[in-house]
Amino acid sequence: MFEDTDDKFYVFNSLYTEVVDEFYPVKTKETTKKYPAYVNKVYRKNIYKKSQSDNKRKRFPGKVNHEAFRVQRNFCAKLRNSALRDYFVRKCSGGAKGGRDFWDAVGPFFNGKSTNKQSAHIDLIENNEIVSNQTQVCNILNTHFITKPANIGNSSTLRLDGPLENTNLTAHPSVQTILQSANKCDFNFDYVTQEQVRSSIKGLKNKAPGHDKITAKILKISSPQIVSPLSSVFNSCVDTSTFPSACKKAEVTPGHKKGADTDKTNFRPLSVLPSVGKVFEDLMLEQLELVNNTVLHTLISAYRPGYGCQEVLLHMLDSITQALDQNKMAGAVTTDLSSAFDCMPPNLMYHKLVAYGFTHQAALLIHSYLTNRSQRVKIGSAVGEWLPLAKGTPQGSKLGPALWNLFINDLLYSLPQDSAVNFADDNTLYAVEETPRGLETKLNSIVNQAQQWYIENGMQPNPTKFQSIFFGETPQCTVNVDNINIQPTGVIKLLGVSIDSQLSFSQHINEICRKAGCNLNVLKRVAHSLPQKVKLLLYNTYISCHFNFCPLVWHFCSGADTEKLERLQYRALRFVFADYESDYDSLLLRANMPKLELSRQRQICVQVFKCVHKLAPQYLSNMYTFQDKSLHNTRSALALAQSHYKSVRHGQKSFKCYSTHLWNNLPSNIRAVADLESFKSMINTWMGTQCKCNFCKWVQ
Repeated sequence: MFEDTDDKFYVFNSLYTEVVDEFYPVKTKETTKKYPAYVNKVYRKNIYKKSQSDNKRKRFPGKVNHEAFRVQRNFCAKLRNSALRDYFVRKCSGGAKGGRDFWDAVGPFFNGKSTNKQSAHIDLIENNEIVSNQTQVCNILNTHFITKPANIGNSSTLRLDGPLENTNLTAHPSVQTILQSANKCDFNFDYVTQEQVRSSIKGLKNKAPGHDKITAKILKISSPQIVSPLSSVFNSCVDTSTFPSACKKAEVTPGHKKGADTDKTNFRPLSVLPSVGKVFEDLMLEQLELVNNTVLHTLISAYRPGYGCQEVLLHMLDSITQALDQNKMAGAVTTDLSSAFDCMPPNLMYHKLVAYGFTHQAALLIHSYLTNRSQRVKIGSAVGEWLPLAKGTPQGSKLGPALWNLFINDLLYSLPQDSAVNFADDNTLYAVEETPRGLETKLNSIVNQAQQWYIENGMQPNPTKFQSIFFGETPQCTVNVDNINIQPTGVIKLLGVSIDSQLSFSQHINEICRKAGCNLNVLKRVAHSLPQKVKLLLYNTYISCHFNFCPLVWHFCSGADTEKLERLQYRALRFVFADYESDYDSLLLRANMPKLELSRQRQICVQVFKCVHKLAPQYLSNMYTFQDKSLHNTRSALALAQSHYKSVRHGQKSFKCYSTHLWNNLPSNIRAVADLESFKSMINTWMGTQCKCNFCKWVQ
């Protein structure tokens, strides 16, 4: 009946919304100030009395009034402890079986995020005046969110904006790099079946609805009736290469980053998209993922299964330690981009996709998704005006991360081999050379190549936020970007791990102990009346997690730092079991846990298994080779060739050397396992290497 995709979607959306409004109407209510969930009636009444006593003490200073306030304050503290104890016993005694009630009760105390938030209210200072009207605040923030990326990318010598038909970017350096160096594919979007639409709806998370107020829950309930029209609308999108306009409208929630909450520059946009639009994005993403392994560079590590921060850091640090072991010089520079996802030029993205082998129709559908978008800011019940977006992909979309990977992919083809690692918009550049002068020249060349790519692709690098670090005994070199000297630092924070120039990871261990110690103190305050199994669950959830973030990266810390972590776990287990007499090994046995060091060794073996069986990123799998049986009298199969090293500090303690030695000392029946889950099950019974050589003595 309708040929235009927007018309088809409008008819579906109108009829569907009419039915939903009749049988599932939106209910609105005014939220009032709420006390924390544990505050009972008696405690609340005494809080009011304490406030009265405090006001009286301030108005009429004197010993009597001060003493009355002190007594009431201490009584309130006693009531608070009692209320907390009763609250946790009531909510948490059943453990995680209590479902959301359990996690809502304990979560705010450990992560500082309240589940009982008041109505959002933001005051801004604009032109030296305080703006309290929430509608005005919405419009001010929205204008800022849109204007900032719109003003980025104008320094490129090639015009990136304007109508697609008037823009010819085939001569763009990135497009030429893709045509000459990148892997190609033959891709077009296919029609979807009703079953695929049903599966996509089922996978929706129950999050806040978009501007149409249609929740994921409603879509799931009505999926048997709507999969047919939705599949028809999506297939129309494929035919016409047009993404529905109504699905390109986003309601933005301002997220405070840091700094003064009256400064609009300290907020970032968090987009809430329509649920139906998320279904369409998921259907597109499902097909795009089929070409990821073909097109994406092996060093693109974000938003890909099997890739993570730990793999990225292992790859870079192993290259650096290998160089230091050979008495070479090594340095790295971390770069910074402003609003990277918000600055993606749709026209350039179209030409890149065509260069990769996407058909005109497929690239045009993605171009349609990226263009003619609009958004408004919502704070509480106040909403601002709809404003058009010039470019970029919304933060919070399903399709955005996959498109970003395709957009930034050619950067890694533009740089020398083994000179960069990437995770989303975090790009770290590094170099290895024989001499300090050679290192300085090479690192400056790599950094300026990346800087040129950023500018040509419509990004805005911030050289003032770049950081440089030089490892081992490497003299500090000068890195210059746009006449700005990047000052060397002794420690950089990269993908959540603090890396120091000596690769001792002492500062990172201190941060782990601080965070885990804070949560342990919280656990002691809130969970002393809970059953033992609940305390152990909370320990594993909120404390042990700090020990398990990128543990293979910082495993090579000093013995003193290793012991510090073990003592912290010992202290936690003593509280969990209320046993202050038993030794560490006995408590570990009761908790069915290994020591932290043994746990990391097991994880290293799992990582090697993934590399050996090609389940890990290619850049890690290439680290290992099997021993040549004609040259080595191996005791069993699947033994890895050990690399030669010159020093203990950077050779023997490198991840490649250490992990190879651990793997070769595993029992042959464990190494011979072919299934990952079976290997994990068997490795959890392994109690460490039994070899008595000097290497293994250090390992133990």
